[in-house]
Amino acid sequence: MPQLSIDLAMSGKVIPRPHRMGGRSPNGESIGLNSFHFLRNDQPWLPVMGEFQYSRYPRELWEEELRKIKAGGVDIVATYVFWIHHEEEEGVFDWSGRRDVRRFVELCGKHGLWVMMRIGPFCHGEVRNGGLPDWVYGCGFDARKNDPRYLFHVKRLYQQIGRQLKGMMFKEGGAVIGLQCENEFMDSAAPWETTHNTAMAYTPKGADGMKHMMTLKRMAVAADLDVPLHTCTGWGASPVDPGEFLPMFGGYGYYSWLDDPSSQEPTSFFLFRDMPNRKTPKYDPRRVPFACCEIGGGVQVFYKNRPRVPPEGVEAMHVVQLGSGSNLMGYYVYHGGINPVGKHAFLNEHRCPRISYDFQAPLGEFGQRRPHYDLLRRQFLFLKAFGGRLAPMQVAITPSVADGKPTDTDTVRWDVRAKDEGGYVFLNNFQDHVEMPDQTDIVLSVRTRGGETIPLPPSGQGMTLKKGVACILPFNFEMDGLQLKSATVQPLTRLDLGDAIHYFFFAPRGLPAEYAFVRPSFTTMESQGATSRQVGELTLVKARPGTDCLLTFTLSGGKKVLVTTLSDEQSKQFWQAEMAGRDRVFLSQAQLLFDKNEVEMRQVGSETMGFGVYPPFKAKNGPQKDGIFQRYIAHARHKSIKVSVRKISDGKVAVRIPHNALRGACEVYLQIQYLGDTGSAYLGGKLIHDHFGNGSIWEIALRPFAPRITKEELVLVLTPRQEKGGAKVNYSGMAAMKVIGGGDSMEFHSVRATVEYSATVKVR
Repeated sequence: MPQLSIDLAMSGKVIPRPHRMGGRSPNGESIGLNSFHFLRNDQPWLPVMGEFQYSRYPRELWEEELRKIKAGGVDIVATYVFWIHHEEEEGVFDWSGRRDVRRFVELCGKHGLWVMMRIGPFCHGEVRNGGLPDWVYGCGFDARKNDPRYLFHVKRLYQQIGRQLKGMMFKEGGAVIGLQCENEFMDSAAPWETTHNTAMAYTPKGADGMKHMMTLKRMAVAADLDVPLHTCTGWGASPVDPGEFLPMFGGYGYYSWLDDPSSQEPTSFFLFRDMPNRKTPKYDPRRVPFACCEIGGGVQVFYKNRPRVPPEGVEAMHVVQLGSGSNLMGYYVYHGGINPVGKHAFLNEHRCPRISYDFQAPLGEFGQRRPHYDLLRRQFLFLKAFGGRLAPMQVAITPSVADGKPTDTDTVRWDVRAKDEGGYVFLNNFQDHVEMPDQTDIVLSVRTRGGETIPLPPSGQGMTLKKGVACILPFNFEMDGLQLKSATVQPLTRLDLGDAIHYFFFAPRGLPAEYAFVRPSFTTMESQGATSRQVGELTLVKARPGTDCLLTFTLSGGKKVLVTTLSDEQSKQFWQAEMAGRDRVFLSQAQLLFDKNEVEMRQVGSETMGFGVYPPFKAKNGPQKDGIFQRYIAHARHKSIKVSVRKISDGKVAVRIPHNALRGACEVYLQIQYLGDTGSAYLGGKLIHDHFGNGSIWEIALRPFAPRITKEELVLVLTPRQEKGGAKVNYSGMAAMKVIGGGDSMEFHSVRATVEYSATVKVR
């Protein structure tokens, strides 16, 4: 039985120091940072950021998608301002339709979301020329340096952005709290798509170092883009001045930009590291918080490399980056998108699909909810409730873990973040490009700075960490007067009921749901769905996770603290929102969208939907009891859609969608299963969507293309897979589709329509 321990007294300690960044709104609210973590209203803050690029999505659907992002637990929306999307022709700016950045920011503010503007001029993001307009290629200067001729155009761009966002800055009472000038400066370039061979020339990587970055910052502020937080790329060769910019980091497990996928080694992003105390020659990392803006919510497919990112890998990277000291969890991208088509060219990078920028994101290119949306939501809700506690906590890690290699499948991957005597244990058993075994009979112990040894599990018996599982376990966890010594369950949230406080936890897959409560901190305990025994001053509780699992503690003075333990599966259905005048939690397999007086449910393939709510509220239809939750069921009208498919030739078909297909449906998805290299969809001869074959279903939402999609034929075209000769394309390997058959081949297996239903429960 592995006996693994960490002594917090042996770990380093960072003393937070003031930082010059920050700002205050007209209503007195403040946002800033010290050298270790972020501050909101002078209190520790550990926010979640998700990227959603406005110009890659239809304007009329922004609000709907922002509501999904909000329901997912995101605090900050990051978004690129792609220069080429706004000034495709020199001197002619377009801020209309899906390019209306002002309206986008207004909607973010309406729904309580802060905004991080990433204004370029170089963005990358798999956009044509990295976001630089075509006409820059033919100008008499090089981009991305302090050449006055280049800066003339950048100044004009920034002034345009400033005019669009007038009144939107945090200091003006608006939603914009941060700004990034440039991206991957002096580290990365993009192909100039203007050349005859789209791989023969690349944009400059940049020059003039920090002088250029400071020039851009001054130009942005002069254009009234004045914000509390100024960020920059932290990785690679990008220059960093931690007094002027907050360096931002990230991580991807699948390097789809590599032409030869076999050249990728397993990454280090699933290994715990003490990032705030790491050594780097560029700057002193103890001067600013370790922050992430590009944790991969998935990855975009490239033509020669088309991996499929496992959802559990996205959650695992979250746990690892958080456990490694990150105090801003930023996801690129959190919501996929659809590239607009330019006046003169497609606006994608040539190695990627021309239209599709799905990115396998938690919310797909049409707003589809993916499994990792649910996995991340439970992590984000934990940060909303307890991130203020976690933010000041520092990393403790053993040398065997800190020096570990990605290919090591024997060492248990774990570390601790702690402050004073309390903290969290972080565990991970996922690794890209490596098959991890179950880690069995594990017993962990944390020796606090005060000399106390705390075992996990509390019983001291070995536990199993299943492959693919990553989780966060608390120790010396203060619960409004109730003392939790340790537990093998992860906190979800805390609800203030007025007359009591209710804590929710979940049992990670394969772990025993054990608690050790300090007996002197409470007078009585009532249990439902759990057993308990006394060991010295500790009350050991073994819970049976479920909606009827409830511990009721009475503290001295009569105060009540309630504890519910949910299963791993139930935690993926867990939501939280303020509804009908108070904070509530929900359980539902459906996508939930919240308004002041109603809950909207959306579900693909099922017209019957339901949710459980706690504390309960009244609704027009009578609720059913589900443990502590009150359950509500609603029904949408069943809809069956039969599409007709006409074969034109091998690999080419015409699809007819019934004229009433969208009537009564929230959305309809055309799902196409095929064997082939690529797929393209045309409406009226115009390309509206495309797909690179990697074994996943090609999915097209119909509503963005209404009403034409139900009036005209949709033509689908495949290109054959090049099994013999041709381009070297990854059709197989870890997290990618398996090779089927051999030789050049293409075939439609099925084309069908699937309905997304919607139902609403009004509350009072």
